Amino acid sequence: MWEYRVSWKSARPSWWDQAWTSGTRALTAVGRTPEARLDTYWIIDGRSDVGIKRRGAEEHFLEIKVRYAQRNGWELWEKAFFQTWTRLESERCAALLQIEPAFDSKTMNPVDGMKALLTRAGSSWREQLVRKKRLQTSAHALLTGVPGLSIDRHCLGELVEFRVAERDEPVWSLCLETAEPAGITHSDAGTAILGGYPELLSR
Repeated sequence: MWEYRVSWKSARPSWWDQAWTSGTRALTAVGRTPEARLDTYWIIDGRSDVGIKRRGAEEHFLEIKVRYAQRNGWELWEKAFFQTWTRLESERCAALLQIEPAFDSKTMNPVDGMKALLTRAGSSWREQLVRKKRLQTSAHALLTGVPGLSIDRHCLGELVEFRVAERDEPVWSLCLETAEPAGITHSDAGTAILGGYPELLSR
């Protein structure tokens, strides 16, 4: 999936509240609401091309994203989920991360297995708690009436307001997801940070 993520650290863009209201309205129409959750990200030194996340309360499940390409602000990511840990899953994970496989039959879950893989590869990392308020719906539903921001094809749009312990202020993030990069009109680009969660959180 190609993603275009743009984030603001100092102040939310002027259109944010309008887009959040539009997105909430679109979710309500299909019986859904915005979600709030606490995720744990692993930030690997020197690897902005890899994102590792424990989603919400699913303590031993891991979600891994690997970036394969970048184009005009778009990033091509592959996402994989690990719910159990076997020799095969260990090798699948190592192949995604392009590191040497390592498997210990005493390791019973993906969290411990991933730590063993990274340790053997000589990688250092830290865990970052991220508290989110998030909604996802049609990008056109989010951006209808938003001046200076549009995309020329149908795709998913995500709005996230998140907080980390090291910052008093929240961060506001918009992500567009589609099968192919698309043209974007974005008048706030000069004040924003372009890039996925691994790069954003490493800052």
